[in-house]
Amino acid sequence: MPTTVANRLALAKEVWDSDTMAKQFYDACPWLDMIEKRQRQVIGKRAQVPVHTDRAGGTTVFSSAGSSGVTPGVDAINNSGAEVVNQAQYNMAYNYFPVGFQVGALNEISGGASSVGDSFEHTISAGIKNTRNHITRQFLTGHGRIAWCGTSGGSLTIELATPAETPAGEVSGYHALGMGWIVADDRLQVGTIADPDGLTANNLVTSYVESETDPDVVTTGTSITTSLGTGHAVRLASNGTSVPTVESSGLVDMFGTSGNTVGAISGASVSRWNPALVDNATTIPDLEFLLKMSRRVGKKVEDGELFVLTSLAQLDAIYSFLQAQVRFAGDKELGAGGSEQVKWRGQTLHAFPQVPDNFLFYVPMGDLEVVVGKYQKPTWLSDLHGSGMLRDPRQTVFEDTVMYALGLAARRRNSGAGATNLSATV
Repeated sequence: MPTTVANRLALAKEVWDSDTMAKQFYDACPWLDMIEKRQRQVIGKRAQVPVHTDRAGGTTVFSSAGSSGVTPGVDAINNSGAEVVNQAQYNMAYNYFPVGFQVGALNEISGGASSVGDSFEHTISAGIKNTRNHITRQFLTGHGRIAWCGTSGGSLTIELATPAETPAGEVSGYHALGMGWIVADDRLQVGTIADPDGLTANNLVTSYVESETDPDVVTTGTSITTSLGTGHAVRLASNGTSVPTVESSGLVDMFGTSGNTVGAISGASVSRWNPALVDNATTIPDLEFLLKMSRRVGKKVEDGELFVLTSLAQLDAIYSFLQAQVRFAGDKELGAGGSEQVKWRGQTLHAFPQVPDNFLFYVPMGDLEVVVGKYQKPTWLSDLHGSGMLRDPRQTVFEDTVMYALGLAARRRNSGAGATNLSATV
C-alpha cells in the first residue's frame, strides 16, 4: 500500500491510543492524579453513587443487671435502626477536542507527509493539555461559569471582573485569562446564573487582555451590556446554537456551598449532605482560620487522606504564618522556603496554579470518585464507527475528534470544607 497522508495519520493515531492519552492527561496534572483511582461505572444516564447520610439509631444502655433489672418482660433492647443510606446521581461532562490536518499545509512543510507525525504529536499534545485544563476547571468550580463579568455598556468587548470585584465562589477574569480558560476562537455565552445566555448565546472571541486591573475579551457577534450588580458571567458556548452548559460537579459545589443540590440530593432537606464548614466571607487566612477549618473536618473524616488545596498566593500567605513555628524544636514537616507543599497537623497543604486565589478547600480524598461510562479513557470518535480519520469529499482537510467523558462525584460532603472568598495577601 503506498504511503499517503491518510495512512500516516491512521498510523499516528495508533500511537496516540486511549492509554497514551489517559497517561498524559493525568501525569501532567498532579492534583487530578491525586484523586483516588476508584472509578464508578455509569448505569443508564447517570452515575449512581451510594452515600451514607446518617448513623443508625437504636442504641440501648442498661446497668450490669441488664433488662431484667428494670421491668422484666417490658423493657428490652431497642429495635435496630437501619443505616441511613441515600443515592446520589451525577452527570458526566462530555469534553470534545477536534483534530484537523490541512493537506496543503502538510505538503508545504519540510519533509511533506513525513512531517505528519510531528504535526500530529504537537496537535494532540496541545489538545490534551487544553482539555485537561478545562476538566481541572470543572473539578474546581462545577458551576460552568468561566469568569465573572464587570460593568460595561453596549460593546463587543466583554468587561471581566477583577479579583477585588469577584464574589465568593466565582472566578475573576484575570485568573480565567491567565489560566487559558478563555482564548481566541472560543465561543461564549453571557448571562446571569439563572439565565446563562440571557445577553448572548454565541459570541466568538477574537482577542483578550490579561490584566489584573482591567481584564476583558474582544468578541464578534452581539453587543453586550454587562453589570456587576446583576451578576453576569461568561460560559462556554457551542457553535451556532444555544446549548445549555452541562459540566462535572466541582469542589465549589461539593465543599464550598451549603444548602445546595449536589448529586440530585438537596442539602436544604438533608442536613448532613452539607460541608462541615463553608466560609464565604472576605477572609485573610491565618492560623486561627486554619485551626477552625481543621477542627470542623476533623470531627467527620474517618479514613483516607485529607489535604488542603489552595492557590499559590494563599499557600505563601499561610506559609508566612507557619514560619513562626520553626523556632519550636518539636514541630516537623516544615522545610525552609518550601511553601509549594507544607504539612501541618498531619494535613498536607497543596497549591496549584490552576486554583483561583480566592479558593481554599479541605478535600477528603477518600470520599471522591471519578465517574465514567463505557468509554473510560480519551476515545477517538472514528474508532467508535470503525474507520480512520474522516474527510469530506468536498474538503481538503482530514478531521477527527477525541472525546473524554468523566465527572467528579462525592460520596460524602460533611467530611470536607471550603473557603471561597479569600483575599490574596501576597
